[in-house]
Amino acid sequence: MKLEVEYKMKKKARKKLVKVINEYYGNLFDTSKLNDQELIELMLCLYY
Repeated sequence: MKLEVEYKMKKKARKKLVKVINEYYGNLFDTSKLNDQELIELMLCLYY
């Protein structure tokens, strides 16, 4: 059950991150094909 809760939180966090990237960059990046690590790296690159 603990793993299931962590997975849902992770999925929710990913969804928010994708929403922020798409909102600010207008679907410039195809975030659906990125894994979690690549998504975090993209966000960090865009932030800095």
